[in-house]
Amino acid sequence: ALPSASMSWLPGSRTIIFTADGFASATATVALGVGMPGSIEASAGGDQSATAGTAVPVPPAVLVKDDKGNPLPGVPVTFSVAAGGGQVSGAVPVTGANGVATVGGWTLGPAAGANTLAAAISGVNVSGSPVSFTATGTAGTVDAGKSTVSADPATIPASGGSSPSTITVTARDALGNPVSGLAVTLAA
Repeated sequence: ALPSASMSWLPGSRTIIFTADGFASATATVALGVGMPGSIEASAGGDQSATAGTAVPVPPAVLVKDDKGNPLPGVPVTFSVAAGGGQVSGAVPVTGANGVATVGGWTLGPAAGANTLAAAISGVNVSGSPVSFTATGTAGTVDAGKSTVSADPATIPASGGSSPSTITVTARDALGNPVSGLAVTLAA
């Protein structure tokens, strides 16, 4: 009877030589693969900001490894919008030889504020799943058609300054998001 043996090396082809006293040696080539997914983690594209309604500059990506820590190729990863609206293109990329899967693109929702994208391996419970990516949607440039000017009260009698009115200017971008920190000049 032969003793049992196990191998725990990096994936790839290996040549095994069998020898025993009084017998000719024999060789065999074996291919070591990788195991089932054991973990998923962010590899690119976290904590970004972009103008609301536009794509983030770096598409989010994850690294999938087996339980021995080897990058795992050929695994489909599902990316989905978890908060903030927006959309994803190339939502189910497959990991490459390096174990990395990169979403085609992530466009943030139309409202300024927090957005979240989740990445998970469907049907498998692995360490680190789901991976969450966050991005902040910022207001775009001022759009005069979406901005407003108002006075309270709307009309005042002519006077020497004894009848005040409060003028409020609300600057908004093309998507209706308030734009703050701007200098405003009023002229008659």
